[in-house]
Formats: sequence, structure tokens, C-alpha cells
Amino acid sequence: MATLKEIADRTGVSIATVSRVLNYDETLSVSEEKRKRILEVADELDYMPPGRKAQGAAKGRGKGRPRIGLIHFLSVSEELDDPYYISIRIGIERRSQELGFELVKIYKADGRFHTEELRNVQGIIAIGKFNSEEIDAFSANCSDVVMVDSSQRPHRFDSVVVDVAASMRELLNFALAQGFTRIGFYGCEERYAEHRTYLGEKRYTAFVEYMKDKGLYDSRYVK
Repeated sequence: MATLKEIADRTGVSIATVSRVLNYDETLSVSEEKRKRILEVADELDYMPPGRKAQGAAKGRGKGRPRIGLIHFLSVSEELDDPYYISIRIGIERRSQELGFELVKIYKADGRFHTEELRNVQGIIAIGKFNSEEIDAFSANCSDVVMVDSSQRPHRFDSVVVDVAASMRELLNFALAQGFTRIGFYGCEERYAEHRTYLGEKRYTAFVEYMKDKGLYDSRYVK
């Protein structure tokens, strides 16, 4: 089993830095490149926190512990380029450890998800955006599914999502309070497989409505 020292030796940083990165300490001053490298090496070496190792030794894998499937719509390498999704995954892992859950993590590999690993799980947390076939495959193994960062099939599955329109209004309130009036918007449209999400459009719509309401909208500043 990998140790903090092994990860530190591979990445050329101190053991303390490795520990703080793996615990997602946002106060740590370290470059994103170095942070990503530490997380990448930890995954390569299959590092497991000491508390989780002790718990596993005491109870035994799969004996009396609730098993939760954690499905990530990104591959391992793609996640390393996305600190937002890393933070979501680490938060779930940390809370699962505190509650004594056994977490079965599944990333996209070779263009697919190996859903056979979801057998006998008591719940599934699905992070990201998935197409209909993928969602059907997940729910075939367990009907209790929670979607994170998307709200697909809202009448069937619970979800945890950000209210991007409210966030945009809060941001603009702050900008105006600082004295800014010529505010631009540079947005995008996300696409994933068959599913098209509208986060970009929601932010854009909220921006336009807010700025027009304040009499400050100028199309020259929108892209």
C-alpha cells in the first residue's frame, strides 16, 4: 500500500504538502500543475488514507458496511484536469469514510462504464452528465440514484445542482456594488454525447435579464 512518503518522493514535494493536497486544503499555496501531479501519483499508487485502511482492517471489505457506487462521467486523466470535479469527488469520499460506507468508484474507461462493479450496491451517486443508455445501465443495478451537477430525469432521481441563475445575480450585485457598470459576458454551451446541458444559456439569460432590468445591457460586451 502506498505511503505519503512514496508520493512525496515521486512528486518532489514534502510529505506535509502531499497530505494537505490529498485532504484538499484550499489554503495551501501550490501550483495547479503540482497539485494535479500529486493527485495523479496518488491514484497510480492506489493510495488509501490511514483511517480508511484501519476501518477496512477492522471490519473487512464488504462485511456489514453499506456499499455505495460512485460513478464519474470523466476518465481518471480527464478529472485530473478539472479541480471542480476533483473537489466534488473528494468531498463524497471524505463523508463516506466518516459514515463508514464502502465506496465503489467507477470512472469512464475505454469509452464505457463497467457497471458490473455496481452489483449489490445500496445506492449510486452519479457525478456529471450521462446519456440515456448509461443512466439505464446504472439504475438497472440499483434504483436509488442521486445525480450530482445535473438533473436528468428529475421526476425519477434526486439531484444536487447549482442554481446558476441565482449565482449570476449574486455576482452582478457584487460587481455593481464595487462600482462597475460596463460588465461583459463571455459564455459557452456545453455538449456531452446525446445530452445537451444549458448551463451556459442559463447564465446568459440571467445576465441579460439582470443587466436590462438595471438599464446597463450592451450587446457589444456579450460573446
